[in-house]
Amino acid sequence: MSSFEESGQLEVSIAAADTFTMLYRHTEEMAMPEGGSFTYRMFLMVKANGELFWVDNNSTIRDAGDYRGGPSETVYTWSDDDTRRGVIEPMVYSNVYTKDPEQISVNEVYGELFFGTVVLESVSDPALNLSTTWGNYPLCDLTSYTCTNDEVIALVDDPAENNESDLHVYAPYRTAGDLQLIWDYKPGNNNFEFLLLRSTSKALILSVQDEFNARDDGTQGTN
Repeated sequence: MSSFEESGQLEVSIAAADTFTMLYRHTEEMAMPEGGSFTYRMFLMVKANGELFWVDNNSTIRDAGDYRGGPSETVYTWSDDDTRRGVIEPMVYSNVYTKDPEQISVNEVYGELFFGTVVLESVSDPALNLSTTWGNYPLCDLTSYTCTNDEVIALVDDPAENNESDLHVYAPYRTAGDLQLIWDYKPGNNNFEFLLLRSTSKALILSVQDEFNARDDGTQGTN
C-alpha cells in the first residue's frame, strides 16, 4: 500500500510496523548494454526503524560509473562498516582527492590510470581526519574475475604504510543523479564487503543522516 504525504513524499506500507518514506528519487534515460535505452527509476527509502533501501529497476549488476582519475571535487560519504547487525554508527566524511601528475600508469587496455592522495575528514568533528594514498585499478586486477576491455575502474584507498588490513577497494555500484551507491571491499579483513552512499551534495548526505537518526531504534537488519 502506498500514499503521498502533503509534502509530496511517497510512503510505502508493507505492514503496520513497516512504513517506508522516500528520501530521494531520480529518473533518467539510460543506455542498455545490448543496445537501446530504458527509463531508469530509482528511490532511496527509509524504514520506520532507520533501515535504508535503494530501490531501482536496473537489472544490470554493473553500473556505468567509473572512478578513473577520481572525483575532481569534494564528495561526501555516509557509511557504516560495523559488521554487527543492529549496530550502526554511521559517519559522514568529506573526501578531497588530489591527483599527482607524476604518478600516472599507462595500461595497454585501459589507458592512463592516475594516482595521488585522499583526505577524509569527519563533518561533525574535523579533528577526525585521515590522509591516505590512492590509485585507480581495473577491478578485475583486484578480484578473481576475468578482465574485459570495458572493466570498471576501482579506487583503491590504501594507508601510506600499506597496511593490508586497512585496504579499501571502492567501485560505483549504482549512480542515480547526485547520489552513488558504492561497493566497499576490504580484502585484508576477511574479504568484508559493505555499501555506502556518496554524493557531491553535502546537504543530501546530511539529510540522509538526519532521517536515519530520527528513526534509529537499533533493530536494523535483525527482522
